[in-house]
Amino acid sequence: MINICTVMMVVTSDDSPKPLLHQIFLKIMTLTIDNNWEEYMITCGGLISNVHLLLLSYIDRIWVCFAMFALNFNNVNVVTENRPFEDLNLSETVAVFLALVEELKRAQAQGVPLIVPRQLVARFTASGGTPSHRSAGS
Repeated sequence: MINICTVMMVVTSDDSPKPLLHQIFLKIMTLTIDNNWEEYMITCGGLISNVHLLLLSYIDRIWVCFAMFALNFNNVNVVTENRPFEDLNLSETVAVFLALVEELKRAQAQGVPLIVPRQLVARFTASGGTPSHRSAGS
């Protein structure tokens, strides 16, 4: 995600607004790198199994929503016909992003680990099994 943000910063002008996808990724990074996240991880015992897959699932869904947004004929017409940007429909992308923020903030507020469903783990692992965090010698 950091690499994607870096590329977006390089290819966009400093004078133009940051692309929405870049803003979303920066917010996700801010939520998961700050002191509150560190304290939250300590509260939860330092390890939340497969939390990276939960974040990846939201990021994956945001990518899909952006792709669907780009294919939406009405959105294409807004851009090609110079209609107001308020007519663009980003509601699905925003809904997924807000759901992620809400899930992270709720878990932090309650001091409980994020729950990663087994189906989600199976979707992102080739064998369908949960990756082991133990070394071979333990």
